[in-house]
Amino acid sequence: MLGAGVLLQLSSAVVVAIIVPLLVGIWLSRQFNLGPLAIVAVLAIGLLLGSLAVVKIIRDAYAQLEGGK
Repeated sequence: MLGAGVLLQLSSAVVVAIIVPLLVGIWLSRQFNLGPLAIVAVLAIGLLLGSLAVVKIIRDAYAQLEGGK
């Protein structure tokens, strides 16, 4: 059961890290007429934060398997 929960967390973290920044970048680009610069910048920040979330999820899952050592 641990594997399914971790897989669900990882997949949702990746989807959120890509979709939400993409939508925010498109909105910023249209509101402030910034072109693709806003999309690329916000998407890069989202991917960085998403990567950190994935590392945390994996670290927590590994700690549960080890028994908290």
